[in-house]
Amino acid sequence: AEFKQIMEDWPDDIEVKAFYALQLWKNNRGMKDKSVPNKILNAVLAKEPNHPCHHYRIHLWDFNGGSTNALNSAAAGGQAGPAIAHLWHMPGHTYSRLKRYSDGAWQQEASARTDHAYMIKNRVMPDQISNFAHNNEWLIRNLNYLGAVDRAVDLARNMIELPRHPKYNSFRKGSANYGTLRLLETLTRYELWDEAIRLSQTQYLAPTDSNDHEVRRAHVLGLAYAWTKDADGVKQQLEALKKLKAKRPKPKKKPAPKAGSKTGANAKGKSTSKSKSRSRTPRVGFLATLSTIEAAEAEINAVHHAMSGNEKDAKTWLAKAFGI
Repeated sequence: AEFKQIMEDWPDDIEVKAFYALQLWKNNRGMKDKSVPNKILNAVLAKEPNHPCHHYRIHLWDFNGGSTNALNSAAAGGQAGPAIAHLWHMPGHTYSRLKRYSDGAWQQEASARTDHAYMIKNRVMPDQISNFAHNNEWLIRNLNYLGAVDRAVDLARNMIELPRHPKYNSFRKGSANYGTLRLLETLTRYELWDEAIRLSQTQYLAPTDSNDHEVRRAHVLGLAYAWTKDADGVKQQLEALKKLKAKRPKPKKKPAPKAGSKTGANAKGKSTSKSKSRSRTPRVGFLATLSTIEAAEAEINAVHHAMSGNEKDAKTWLAKAFGI
């Protein structure tokens, strides 16, 4: 309301208009009718075509099939702030939604080059820039869609190589985290099983201190050994998944109320608790669910038995797998 009032008091101030449109979107990101903020942003751009509110228009139209409405902003986003990496990155949202992966990759590479220039000039580490890792992992995704496998693997490996900093870059956040995710994804998507096994003996796919990455690593390596008919390797990775499954924290159950106790109930005997009654497994430090681990075990076993010529067992295990 305050922004709207300021905009009415200062109708020629395009900065107020831009911030008001942004606030409308932030107040209701799932809005179906986007005509009001879009009209305000168009008024800003009519007066200043290179205004960085192209960033806001791309976000405004980023979901629900409306990305074509932001194509003009995608074409002008980077030029609106050539030294701002994020303004080069944002058009990649639009192009990726529209499956224009080559254009998306171009934008993300432009963003990375801008970040590189900033790092050289200001002597900062890559992951001290908040969106550096996110931009590069998205670039890898687009390279995968384009079939640029070697470039995708090289960039994922580079992300893993970057200097580690406990605050900015670890296997839980930053380049090491995203690089490992995208490397495993690329190796699996293109069935580079020999390369996966080779990299598991290097720094690029070495064991980590992240339980979640260890689940993914064992899953991919298990598939690699299964497809290459290495029964010992399969056994080793299934054992790793079994140990990881055992490490998962147990759900905490609420103690049953004592007989005659009125705790958590009103005068009519109805519960007054707002929390859900079912127990939950703590997710801190271990996001992989039990079903995810069991699905990984099932897929590895299915491939292993299929490659061994045991069709019956392969089908039994395949029925337990999902997400393949």
